[in-house]
Amino acid sequence: RIGFLNPLIGINYERLITPNIEIETTVGFLGASLGAHVYFTGLKPKQLNFKMGITNGIFILDKVIDFSYFTIYVPVGFNYLTENNIIVGIDTGLLYFNSDDVFLPGFSFKLGQAF
Repeated sequence: RIGFLNPLIGINYERLITPNIEIETTVGFLGASLGAHVYFTGLKPKQLNFKMGITNGIFILDKVIDFSYFTIYVPVGFNYLTENNIIVGIDTGLLYFNSDDVFLPGFSFKLGQAF
């Protein structure tokens, strides 16, 4: 996973807990996140799957430069699941930074293997 969110780049794990709800966690470069998404039609192979969600991230540099912050990301996006269980996803949404009390546009792109 890569994008303008927390972490900027990382390894993402997602798990469907129902056909329409997934939870995810990402651990990456100088940060981590935890979130949930809703697929309104469920996640189905060979079609675009619309999703919305919320993710809470943390950026950690306090041991190096005494600076850390958390973010809240509210994405809207699509995933595509191929016949071979390759998943491609893109989303965009508002990204809140508590350090500056500001909202900025965020986005992410992911490419992975579904099991």
